[in-house]
Amino acid sequence: MTKQMKNIFPLVAGLICLSAATLTAAPAKKRTVKKPAVSQSNASQPNTARGTVKDAQGKPVSDVTVDISGTVTANGGIVSLDPTTNAAGRYTQTDIPAGSYSVLAWKQVTYNGQTYRVPMSPVQGKIEDQYLSRKGIARDFKWKISGPIPSRFFDANEPNSYYGGSLKIFGTDENMLNRLDLPAGSVLQGRLVPDGPLMDGSTGRVITFEGPYKQGELYQIIHKDIPLGRYSLSLSALLPGGETKVIRLYDGSGHEDSDFKPTTTIGFAPSGAAVRPYQTHFINGGGVYVKL
Repeated sequence: MTKQMKNIFPLVAGLICLSAATLTAAPAKKRTVKKPAVSQSNASQPNTARGTVKDAQGKPVSDVTVDISGTVTANGGIVSLDPTTNAAGRYTQTDIPAGSYSVLAWKQVTYNGQTYRVPMSPVQGKIEDQYLSRKGIARDFKWKISGPIPSRFFDANEPNSYYGGSLKIFGTDENMLNRLDLPAGSVLQGRLVPDGPLMDGSTGRVITFEGPYKQGELYQIIHKDIPLGRYSLSLSALLPGGETKVIRLYDGSGHEDSDFKPTTTIGFAPSGAAVRPYQTHFINGGGVYVKL
Protein backbone atom coordinates (compact mmCIF):
# COMPACT_ATOMS: atom_id res chain seq x y z
CA MET A 1 0.00 0.00 0.00
CA THR A 2 1.43 3.39 -0.98
CA LYS A 3 1.91 6.21 1.47
CA GLN A 4 -0.89 8.20 -0.24
CA MET A 5 -3.40 5.36 0.10
CA LYS A 6 -2.47 4.94 3.77
CA ASN A 7 -3.30 8.61 4.33
CA ILE A 8 -6.64 8.43 2.45
CA PHE A 9 -7.92 5.23 4.07
CA PRO A 10 -8.46 6.68 7.57
CA LEU A 11 -10.25 9.67 6.07
CA VAL A 12 -12.68 7.48 4.08
CA ALA A 13 -13.22 5.21 7.04
CA GLY A 14 -13.91 8.22 9.23
CA LEU A 15 -16.50 9.53 6.77
CA ILE A 16 -18.23 6.16 6.61
CA CYS A 17 -18.38 5.95 10.39
CA LEU A 18 -19.68 9.52 10.63
CA SER A 19 -22.38 8.86 8.03
CA ALA A 20 -23.46 5.68 9.76
CA ALA A 21 -23.61 7.46 13.10
CA THR A 22 -25.63 10.27 11.58
CA LEU A 23 -28.13 7.86 10.02
CA THR A 24 -28.44 5.93 13.26
CA ALA A 25 -28.88 9.00 15.39
CA ALA A 26 -31.55 10.68 13.19
CA PRO A 27 -35.05 9.81 14.52
CA ALA A 28 -37.49 8.34 11.98
CA LYS A 29 -40.13 10.83 10.89
CA LYS A 30 -43.72 9.71 11.30
CA ARG A 31 -45.87 10.19 8.19
CA THR A 32 -49.20 11.85 8.81
CA VAL A 33 -52.04 11.89 6.33
CA LYS A 34 -54.16 14.99 6.49
CA LYS A 35 -57.87 14.47 6.34
CA PRO A 36 -59.78 16.66 3.87
CA ALA A 37 -61.12 19.78 5.51
CA VAL A 38 -64.84 19.85 6.21
CA SER A 39 -66.61 23.11 5.47
CA GLN A 40 -67.83 24.54 8.75
CA SER A 41 -71.12 25.54 7.12
CA ASN A 42 -71.76 21.93 6.08
CA ALA A 43 -70.33 20.18 9.15
CA SER A 44 -72.70 17.52 10.51
CA GLN A 45 -74.59 18.37 13.69
CA PRO A 46 -76.93 15.96 15.49
CA ASN A 47 -80.55 16.06 14.30
CA THR A 48 -79.70 18.70 11.68
CA ALA A 49 -79.48 18.54 7.90
CA ARG A 50 -77.63 21.15 5.89
CA GLY A 51 -75.90 21.63 2.57
CA THR A 52 -75.64 23.69 -0.59
CA VAL A 53 -76.97 23.51 -4.13
CA LYS A 54 -74.94 24.81 -7.09
CA ASP A 55 -75.27 24.76 -10.85
CA ALA A 56 -72.75 23.39 -13.35
CA GLN A 57 -70.81 26.69 -13.25
CA GLY A 58 -70.56 26.59 -9.44
CA LYS A 59 -73.13 29.34 -8.86
CA PRO A 60 -75.64 28.96 -6.00
CA VAL A 61 -79.15 27.81 -6.87
CA SER A 62 -82.00 29.28 -4.82
CA ASP A 63 -85.56 28.03 -4.26
CA VAL A 64 -84.59 24.36 -4.39
CA THR A 65 -86.83 22.10 -2.28
CA VAL A 66 -84.92 19.52 -0.24
CA ASP A 67 -87.06 16.49 0.56
CA ILE A 68 -86.09 14.91 3.90
CA SER A 69 -88.29 11.85 4.35
CA GLY A 70 -87.98 8.87 6.67
CA THR A 71 -89.10 6.84 9.64
CA VAL A 72 -88.85 7.86 13.31
CA THR A 73 -86.94 5.32 15.40
CA ALA A 74 -89.09 5.72 18.52
CA ASN A 75 -92.55 5.07 17.12
CA GLY A 76 -92.15 4.16 13.44
CA GLY A 77 -93.95 7.29 12.34
CA ILE A 78 -93.35 8.85 8.94
CA VAL A 79 -91.70 12.26 8.80
CA SER A 80 -91.44 14.51 5.73
CA LEU A 81 -89.63 17.84 5.87
CA ASP A 82 -88.98 20.23 2.99
CA PRO A 83 -86.57 23.12 3.62
CA THR A 84 -85.64 25.32 0.66
CA THR A 85 -82.36 26.92 -0.37
CA ASN A 86 -81.76 30.65 0.12
CA ALA A 87 -80.10 33.11 -2.24
CA ALA A 88 -76.70 31.64 -1.31
CA GLY A 89 -77.89 28.17 -2.30
CA ARG A 90 -77.87 26.93 1.32
CA TYR A 91 -80.48 24.97 3.24
CA THR A 92 -80.76 24.00 6.92
CA GLN A 93 -83.27 21.82 8.74
CA THR A 94 -83.03 21.51 12.53
CA ASP A 95 -84.88 19.38 15.12
CA ILE A 96 -85.14 16.29 12.92
CA PRO A 97 -86.57 13.41 15.00
CA ALA A 98 -84.17 10.50 15.51
CA GLY A 99 -84.56 8.12 12.58
CA SER A 100 -83.39 7.10 9.13
CA TYR A 101 -83.96 9.49 6.21
CA SER A 102 -83.51 9.93 2.50
CA VAL A 103 -82.35 13.41 1.46
CA LEU A 104 -83.07 14.45 -2.12
CA ALA A 105 -83.82 17.73 -3.89
CA TRP A 106 -85.68 19.24 -6.81
CA LYS A 107 -86.40 22.63 -8.32
CA GLN A 108 -89.53 23.84 -10.07
CA VAL A 109 -88.54 25.27 -13.44
CA THR A 110 -90.58 26.91 -16.20
CA TYR A 111 -89.11 26.27 -19.63
CA ASN A 112 -90.70 27.22 -22.96
CA GLY A 113 -94.08 27.74 -21.30
CA GLN A 114 -94.12 24.42 -19.43
CA THR A 115 -93.46 23.84 -15.72
CA TYR A 116 -91.26 20.97 -14.57
CA ARG A 117 -89.90 19.65 -11.29
CA VAL A 118 -86.27 19.00 -12.07
CA PRO A 119 -84.20 16.68 -9.82
CA MET A 120 -80.90 17.89 -8.40
CA SER A 121 -77.94 15.49 -8.36
CA PRO A 122 -76.47 14.57 -4.96
CA VAL A 123 -72.77 15.32 -4.65
CA GLN A 124 -72.20 12.71 -1.92
CA GLY A 125 -73.19 9.08 -2.37
CA LYS A 126 -76.08 7.58 -4.32
CA ILE A 127 -79.67 8.78 -4.61
CA GLU A 128 -80.85 5.72 -2.65
CA ASP A 129 -78.63 6.44 0.39
CA GLN A 130 -80.19 6.72 3.86
CA TYR A 131 -78.92 8.93 6.70
CA LEU A 132 -79.24 8.64 10.50
CA SER A 133 -80.33 11.99 11.87
CA ARG A 134 -78.62 11.45 15.25
CA LYS A 135 -75.27 11.64 13.42
CA GLY A 136 -76.24 14.80 11.59
CA ILE A 137 -76.74 15.05 7.83
CA ALA A 138 -74.51 17.00 5.44
CA ARG A 139 -75.50 16.64 1.80
CA ASP A 140 -74.86 18.92 -1.17
CA PHE A 141 -76.44 18.92 -4.61
CA LYS A 142 -75.63 20.00 -8.14
CA TRP A 143 -78.03 20.99 -10.89
CA LYS A 144 -77.10 18.73 -13.81
CA ILE A 145 -78.88 18.61 -17.17
CA SER A 146 -76.71 15.77 -18.45
CA GLY A 147 -74.38 13.10 -17.09
CA PRO A 148 -74.89 9.80 -15.27
CA ILE A 149 -77.36 9.59 -12.39
CA PRO A 150 -75.53 8.47 -9.21
CA SER A 151 -77.65 5.40 -8.57
CA ARG A 152 -76.93 1.87 -7.41
CA PHE A 153 -78.89 0.72 -10.42
CA PHE A 154 -76.91 2.71 -13.00
CA ASP A 155 -76.72 1.02 -16.41
CA ALA A 156 -74.51 2.70 -19.01
CA ASN A 157 -76.66 1.27 -21.81
CA GLU A 158 -79.96 2.49 -20.36
CA PRO A 159 -81.06 6.00 -21.50
CA ASN A 160 -82.93 6.61 -18.22
CA SER A 161 -79.67 6.22 -16.29
CA TYR A 162 -78.68 9.74 -17.39
CA TYR A 163 -79.92 13.23 -16.57
CA GLY A 164 -79.87 14.09 -20.28
CA GLY A 165 -82.41 13.09 -22.92
CA SER A 166 -82.19 10.39 -25.58
CA LEU A 167 -82.92 10.57 -29.28
CA LYS A 168 -84.18 7.62 -31.35
CA ILE A 169 -83.90 7.76 -35.13
CA PHE A 170 -86.40 5.37 -36.67
CA GLY A 171 -85.75 3.72 -40.00
CA THR A 172 -89.32 4.20 -41.26
CA ASP A 173 -92.01 6.79 -41.85
CA GLU A 174 -94.65 7.58 -39.24
CA ASN A 175 -96.85 4.64 -40.34
CA MET A 176 -94.04 2.12 -39.85
CA LEU A 177 -94.63 0.98 -43.43
CA ASN A 178 -92.03 2.59 -45.69
CA ARG A 179 -88.55 1.81 -44.53
CA LEU A 180 -85.52 3.94 -45.24
CA ASP A 181 -83.86 2.36 -48.29
CA LEU A 182 -80.15 3.14 -48.47
CA PRO A 183 -77.18 1.25 -49.95
CA ALA A 184 -75.26 -1.03 -47.60
CA GLY A 185 -72.31 0.79 -46.04
CA SER A 186 -74.13 4.13 -45.76
CA VAL A 187 -73.57 6.27 -42.67
CA LEU A 188 -76.27 8.37 -40.99
CA GLN A 189 -75.08 11.77 -39.76
CA GLY A 190 -77.10 13.95 -37.39
CA ARG A 191 -76.81 17.49 -36.07
CA LEU A 192 -78.57 19.08 -33.09
CA VAL A 193 -78.43 22.90 -32.88
CA PRO A 194 -79.68 24.51 -29.63
CA ASP A 195 -82.85 26.54 -30.11
CA GLY A 196 -82.35 29.12 -27.36
CA PRO A 197 -80.91 28.61 -23.85
CA LEU A 198 -80.90 25.14 -22.31
CA MET A 199 -83.15 24.22 -19.39
CA ASP A 200 -80.72 25.52 -16.75
CA GLY A 201 -80.28 28.82 -18.61
CA SER A 202 -76.85 27.95 -19.97
CA THR A 203 -75.77 28.26 -23.60
CA GLY A 204 -75.78 24.94 -25.39
CA ARG A 205 -73.39 23.64 -28.01
CA VAL A 206 -73.96 22.02 -31.40
CA ILE A 207 -74.05 18.23 -31.08
CA THR A 208 -73.08 16.01 -34.00
CA PHE A 209 -73.45 12.25 -34.09
CA GLU A 210 -73.37 9.43 -36.59
CA GLY A 211 -74.02 5.72 -36.92
CA PRO A 212 -73.96 3.02 -39.59
CA TYR A 213 -77.13 2.46 -41.60
CA LYS A 214 -78.68 -0.83 -40.46
CA GLN A 215 -80.67 -2.40 -43.26
CA GLY A 216 -84.20 -3.37 -42.21
CA GLU A 217 -83.85 -2.39 -38.54
CA LEU A 218 -86.45 -0.23 -36.78
CA TYR A 219 -84.03 1.81 -34.67
CA GLN A 220 -81.19 3.26 -36.70
CA ILE A 221 -79.56 5.43 -34.01
CA ILE A 222 -80.10 5.86 -30.26
CA HIS A 223 -78.13 8.85 -28.96
CA LYS A 224 -78.06 9.17 -25.15
CA ASP A 225 -77.52 11.92 -22.57
CA ILE A 226 -78.34 15.03 -24.59
CA PRO A 227 -78.35 18.13 -22.32
CA LEU A 228 -81.94 19.11 -21.53
CA GLY A 229 -83.25 21.78 -23.85
CA ARG A 230 -84.82 22.42 -27.26
CA TYR A 231 -82.95 21.77 -30.51
CA SER A 232 -83.26 21.92 -34.27
CA LEU A 233 -82.46 18.50 -35.71
CA SER A 234 -81.18 17.67 -39.20
CA LEU A 235 -80.12 14.33 -40.64
CA SER A 236 -78.28 13.18 -43.75
CA ALA A 237 -76.84 9.97 -45.21
CA LEU A 238 -73.29 9.63 -46.49
CA LEU A 239 -73.42 7.00 -49.24
CA PRO A 240 -70.51 4.63 -50.00
CA GLY A 241 -69.60 6.57 -53.14
CA GLY A 242 -69.24 9.83 -51.21
CA GLU A 243 -72.62 11.33 -52.15
CA THR A 244 -74.64 12.96 -49.35
CA LYS A 245 -78.43 12.70 -49.23
CA VAL A 246 -80.66 14.82 -47.04
CA ILE A 247 -83.08 12.74 -44.96
CA ARG A 248 -86.39 14.41 -44.30
CA LEU A 249 -87.85 14.34 -40.79
CA TYR A 250 -91.46 14.06 -39.67
CA ASP A 251 -92.61 17.18 -37.83
CA GLY A 252 -95.74 15.55 -36.36
CA SER A 253 -98.22 17.85 -38.12
CA GLY A 254 -99.97 15.35 -40.39
CA HIS A 255 -99.57 12.28 -42.57
CA GLU A 256 -98.68 13.78 -45.92
CA ASP A 257 -95.36 13.62 -47.70
CA SER A 258 -95.12 17.39 -47.29
CA ASP A 259 -95.04 16.92 -43.49
CA PHE A 260 -91.46 15.62 -43.76
CA LYS A 261 -88.98 18.51 -43.60
CA PRO A 262 -85.17 18.89 -43.77
CA THR A 263 -85.22 19.98 -40.10
CA THR A 264 -87.52 19.52 -37.13
CA THR A 265 -87.66 20.92 -33.60
CA ILE A 266 -87.24 18.46 -30.75
CA GLY A 267 -87.15 19.00 -27.00
CA PHE A 268 -85.75 17.06 -24.05
CA ALA A 269 -87.22 17.74 -20.59
CA PRO A 270 -88.29 15.80 -17.48
CA SER A 271 -91.63 14.07 -17.93
CA GLY A 272 -94.54 15.37 -15.91
CA ALA A 273 -94.41 17.29 -12.64
CA ALA A 274 -94.27 14.50 -10.08
CA VAL A 275 -93.85 15.45 -6.44
CA ARG A 276 -90.79 13.22 -6.28
CA PRO A 277 -89.33 13.25 -9.77
CA TYR A 278 -86.13 11.47 -8.70
CA GLN A 279 -88.10 8.34 -7.83
CA THR A 280 -89.37 7.99 -11.41
CA HIS A 281 -86.79 9.91 -13.38
CA PHE A 282 -87.91 9.82 -17.00
CA ILE A 283 -86.97 12.26 -19.72
CA ASN A 284 -89.27 12.99 -22.62
CA GLY A 285 -87.07 11.42 -25.28
CA GLY A 286 -87.37 12.18 -28.94
CA GLY A 287 -88.38 9.70 -31.61
CA VAL A 288 -87.98 10.85 -35.20
CA TYR A 289 -89.48 9.25 -38.31
CA VAL A 290 -87.69 9.64 -41.62
CA LYS A 291 -88.07 9.70 -45.40
CA LEU A 292 -85.71 10.34 -48.28
